[in-house]
Amino acid sequence: PVFDRYVASIYYALGSMSTLGSTVNALNTGEELVAILFAVTAAVVFSTLCALLSAHVTSSQMSHWESTNKLQGVIMYLRRRSVPRALQYRVQRYVKHVLDNESQTSVSHDLSELLSAPLKAEVTTA
Repeated sequence: PVFDRYVASIYYALGSMSTLGSTVNALNTGEELVAILFAVTAAVVFSTLCALLSAHVTSSQMSHWESTNKLQGVIMYLRRRSVPRALQYRVQRYVKHVLDNESQTSVSHDLSELLSAPLKAEVTTA
């Protein structure tokens, strides 16, 4: 029958495109249909997992990029205000610490909220 030929050709095509072609040999149309179903399901699951992993990596890179931009903004602000180098270093370390913890807790702050009260007081008086 024509249906059996179409099933056999789809089975052969899927088997040729995957590693399953040489290890799984269907004996009749029913087995070919089951093999086709499993091959398509496996492809969908694999591609979904790849997409999820890619989205996670992209999100992680974006948050790192945002943190780096915030830290660069703080550095530029401190240099424009001619803050002493020792205080710049302390502020940079503190802001980096806050941003690292922020990325773990997914909390967002303005740059003015990043500094502790004592550091903020020192920066404004410097």
